[in-house]
Amino acid sequence: MRRPLLAVAALLVAVGRGPAEPLPTVDELVRRLESGTPVERVVAAEMLGQIGPAAAEAAPALARVMADTAPADRPPASPAGDPNERVAFFRFHAARDALARIGPKSVPVLAGLLENESAAVREAAAEALGWLGADADTAVPALTKLLADDRPALRTQAAEALRRIGPKAESAVPALVALAAAPQAKGPPTFSPGGRGGPKEAATQALLAVGPQGRKALAEKVLPGLVEEYKTATPVPWSGPGLNVLIALGPDAAPAIPAIQGYIRRRQSGSDLDPVAPALLMLGPAGFRAFEELLADAKADRRSLLGSISTSRTYGNTAELTPLVPPLLRAMDDADPAVRRAAGLALAGMGERIPAAALDRLAAGLTDPHPDAAYALVKVGPKAVPVLTKALGSDDDAVRQRAAGALRTIGGAARSALPELRRLVAGGDVAASAAAARIGLDPKDAAVALRGLADADPKARLEALERAKALGPLAAAYQKELARLVRDPDTKVRDATVSLIVGLGGDVVPEAVGALATVLPPAERWAFTLTGFGRALGPAFRPAVPALVDALGGENTGARDTAVRLLSQIGPGAADAVPALIELLAEERDPRRAGMLLEALGSIGPAAKDAVPTVLSRSLPRADAAMCLGRIGPSAKAAAPAMRRVLADPDPAARLAAAYALARIEGDPAPYRGTFERALLPHPGGWRAGQAMIVFDRLAPDCPELIPAAAKWLRPLDLYFRGFVVTGIGKYGPAAKGVVPELVRLLDDESEPQPHRELAAVLRAFGPDARAAAPGLRKLLDHRDAWVAVAARDAIARIEEVKSAE
Repeated sequence: MRRPLLAVAALLVAVGRGPAEPLPTVDELVRRLESGTPVERVVAAEMLGQIGPAAAEAAPALARVMADTAPADRPPASPAGDPNERVAFFRFHAARDALARIGPKSVPVLAGLLENESAAVREAAAEALGWLGADADTAVPALTKLLADDRPALRTQAAEALRRIGPKAESAVPALVALAAAPQAKGPPTFSPGGRGGPKEAATQALLAVGPQGRKALAEKVLPGLVEEYKTATPVPWSGPGLNVLIALGPDAAPAIPAIQGYIRRRQSGSDLDPVAPALLMLGPAGFRAFEELLADAKADRRSLLGSISTSRTYGNTAELTPLVPPLLRAMDDADPAVRRAAGLALAGMGERIPAAALDRLAAGLTDPHPDAAYALVKVGPKAVPVLTKALGSDDDAVRQRAAGALRTIGGAARSALPELRRLVAGGDVAASAAAARIGLDPKDAAVALRGLADADPKARLEALERAKALGPLAAAYQKELARLVRDPDTKVRDATVSLIVGLGGDVVPEAVGALATVLPPAERWAFTLTGFGRALGPAFRPAVPALVDALGGENTGARDTAVRLLSQIGPGAADAVPALIELLAEERDPRRAGMLLEALGSIGPAAKDAVPTVLSRSLPRADAAMCLGRIGPSAKAAAPAMRRVLADPDPAARLAAAYALARIEGDPAPYRGTFERALLPHPGGWRAGQAMIVFDRLAPDCPELIPAAAKWLRPLDLYFRGFVVTGIGKYGPAAKGVVPELVRLLDDESEPQPHRELAAVLRAFGPDARAAAPGLRKLLDHRDAWVAVAARDAIARIEEVKSAE
């Protein structure tokens, strides 16, 4: 077996040496696909997908792979499982992905697979056809047949493929209608209205994608059945039949309104999670009238009805609320304070479009001590700043405090309130001091707010710590005071101080982190206090290592887990913990905890070299083990033979991790370039990422040739992994300046959350090359997250400092 494995490893290395060396020919890859070693076949399929449309002649061979494989639903849980099953699983999916990457010329063979006796093959083929979208229109008849399959997953996949094909799938409308109008499947209610649905949901979305004919069919053929369901269905507080249809049809779903009203009235209780009642607001004027009638019903749960309006905004309800302003204002005078608060939050959901009368009414609510009174104005945002500024002049001290607190939370967008806030600060106003510091990003403004850190009253110290927490990195100017409080005689003060310092991290408050390291709280309290956010503690926390090592040998599993995480955050400074970590790793059976231990050892780096034999001798999560060995680097050279064997694993994730490990152990990533480049290819069904982005970040700054491929991931990735791409790009410095325009576009993209803090830090490092980012960075000065605002301030200062010097 040794020779074939080494042959595949050699193939991978050869492919990765550089762009000047081409991939093997399609004929050669087809030969390997059909007659190579098991793992060669997997790699050959991946390479054919890498070639793309130019590999069209390989489509029949790839289809035969899928037809002959029919794997289980998921791969064996462990590499120690059946090797044939593992190879079959990864070969099957590599062939499917390759067919999708080849493009339209794969449609005939994929359509043929829809007739395969294996449901797994049919489902995978339908999925790949969906990825091809409108180019797969000739497969519509075959996909339509699958809409009547016995397996819900297959019906869903076929409907999803037809949705992606769009208007060219019009001939499937009757079958889609039959599926969308099928009786509601029995099962537990869902709490996530925005989550992926089953066959009915997929069929509804496909009908809408088809166009006018599909929409007409929904209204004429599906909606009447939904009306009957609403008349007879047993109500639940948080869901209802066919919501996707109602919302999609909008005012055209008005015939369902009386039945929906009856359904809501039959409920024994309501819920803020209810998506049915706020869906009425998306059904046009009649829906608004129906909602208002429900609010006026003496038997109705008005608080839940109003609460559902606010909650529904988080899952996509963008209905214009202006018609509801009169009843919402009346509800603001309700005898029940819970109803008043829910009405206020519903009004606040209008944001910048809130009428002046409603805004004034919310401001009048600042006399209410409940936190929602001020929070409602925070939800309104910048438009609330004038009324909040006016409230700073109130004779009522409580009103002034609530107004200042709301302005502080709004952040930089409340800059116009700074003069009035600073006037109050001059008079010793604590709340105004915290607000001024946060809005103006000047820690000097916080002197009054944080003087309580030295107060004799522990309650005052706790309140000051809470204000310091809200200031984020601005609290760094007061780290001497925080360092003293780690020995505070009051337990609550100590706990709050510990939590704050760990959350700030060693880069921000090294003196406070160092002080904390000498006086850790008792291990049984770590789970409550040492709850940092993954920020590096660095060498300043090294004095805590002995206590953390003691916890590793204790019986308290929570303290052990916390100690492992903190050792990861200390990094190379935690070298003294290596023997204890190795001992735990040798005995650990839980894959999650083993992964945590490997992360800690990897973060320690070369000093963890003694862990290599244990890592190699245990059956550990392969990717975690390889990533750990890679971070240990050349000191893990004993692991190189094992990692070369992993290069021949059928799992592409395992190969990627092994390539990373070898690149770091050998000090040369060039031989593994092909593996890295394949990992950065977009998946044909959408952008799926994870380990590839972490590897890109950790390879930096040694693989500048990967920057263009990684930059393509910036938009499609989710927020977490997008952050790895951004920080990885930043490590290349001027070598990555060509990516600045894409970073600027990302900075200006307000369609979804962005890793703004990381973006600002990277743009700061680019200096004069990031001048185009200055306007976007100035907008971030108004960001509600203090960390983001401070990072933007520092980036602007750096860019303008260089500009001034020129």
